[in-house]
Amino acid sequence: MPQPKRILTQQDLDLIQANTADEGARLLGVHRGTIVKWSKREGISYKRIYNTETREMWLINKKIRKARKEGLSVKAIMKRVGVPAAKVRQLLRLPNKGEIFQHLSVETTEWLETECPEGMGLHEFIAVLVTDAYLETKE
Repeated sequence: MPQPKRILTQQDLDLIQANTADEGARLLGVHRGTIVKWSKREGISYKRIYNTETREMWLINKKIRKARKEGLSVKAIMKRVGVPAAKVRQLLRLPNKGEIFQHLSVETTEWLETECPEGMGLHEFIAVLVTDAYLETKE
């Protein structure tokens, strides 16, 4: 025999709207899917985890592009804007060459790419540069 539909109080509805589906489910002692069903049934919505306003996202993207034009590294942009490296690389269409490139500025990265000998990878070239610098300090 199916269970009768739960009649939601105004307090329940407010709690659902003020929290994410997971938090609402935990607070009301039901499954997350139940929160989704109730939201559809009652015509309300719960907080989305990654739901940011379009204007807010536009401003974040603008800050990222401006910081890159200033020559900041991916790591510096991450700290300034407060977004993950993957978001910065995705927006700027930068390939993920490795974590070391998050710390290098645009000019440095471009210089490395132009100076890198044919047939040698960027990581290998960086290793050669670091080794040369180390040997110079040993002399």
